[in-house]
Amino acid sequence: MTSEPLKAKILLAVAGGASLSDAASTHGVSVARARQAIRSLCRSLKLSSEISDIQKSASLYVKPVQQIVDDPKYALRRKTRDQLETVLLLKSSDELRVGYLSQISASTLIDAGLTPIAVAEVQEWLVNQGSTLKRCVPDEKQLTMLKQSAFFLHAFGMNVEQAFFDLNWVGRDEDSDD
Repeated sequence: MTSEPLKAKILLAVAGGASLSDAASTHGVSVARARQAIRSLCRSLKLSSEISDIQKSASLYVKPVQQIVDDPKYALRRKTRDQLETVLLLKSSDELRVGYLSQISASTLIDAGLTPIAVAEVQEWLVNQGSTLKRCVPDEKQLTMLKQSAFFLHAFGMNVEQAFFDLNWVGRDEDSDD
């Protein structure tokens, strides 16, 4: 099953002038799956799913489709949305907004029971929206987790020199407070 954000990204690519084949390839799906994704999304938006119509009237498609990409209801996994709703005492996931989440730190979310993966998912969504979780200094347990994450990235050949520098600086800074 193709997720709503993926359907939206495929449709946006086509609206931007990409061929169906190129849009499918870019998003790692078959042409048949991309075609079905466009049909499904266009049906729900009550718009034509013909590629020529999409490209001819791209402005008609872009705004409603971009809203799907930006909406946390679609961008975050259901489990993450449910956890945030519970932890933040929200009435529904419709209350999840960039401005609200950007006032909360990763430490607060982790302390409330969200997994580091869920926190990373929230941060990724916020970054894609031009924001970020509230910055804070990690506690000792979180610092250890961050160092392990840096070593994990290093194991895959990623350049983590700056991350290690930052982590060591934070660690020394905390040590000097004692």
